[in-house]
Amino acid sequence: MNVLRACLIVSALATVTLTLNAGAAPSQGPLPPEVDKELARSLLAEMVESRTTHDVGSTELAQGIQSHFLHAGFAAEDVVFIAPPDHPTKGNLVVRYRGKGRGKPLLLLGHRAGGDADPPSA
Repeated sequence: MNVLRACLIVSALATVTLTLNAGAAPSQGPLPPEVDKELARSLLAEMVESRTTHDVGSTELAQGIQSHFLHAGFAAEDVVFIAPPDHPTKGNLVVRYRGKGRGKPLLLLGHRAGGDADPPSA
C-alpha cells in the first residue's frame, strides 16, 4: 500500500473521530482493510509523538515522512524536503502525486502544529 492511501486513511480516521466527538453519526460506508488501518494508526502515532515545538523544529518529522513516501515508491523528484537556510530546523515537505491527466488537479495541504503536551498521568 502506498503512503498516499495511508494519509487518506489517517484523514478519514481523524474525520470520524471529530464527527464522533461532535455527536454526529458517522456515515455508513465500507471500512478500509485492517492492514491499512494499522498502517494509518502507526503513521498517525509517529506524527503525534514527534516533538515539533518551536525550539526543536519540524525537520526531523518532515524527513521521516519523506522516507515513508520514498519507501512507498514515490519518485525522489516528487518528494522534496525544503528548509530555509537561516532556519534549518524548520523543514517542510512538498509531495507531488501525479495523476493520470483525466481529471482536475487536486491540491492537498497539511500542517502539523507543534506544542508540548502533558504526559499521561499514571
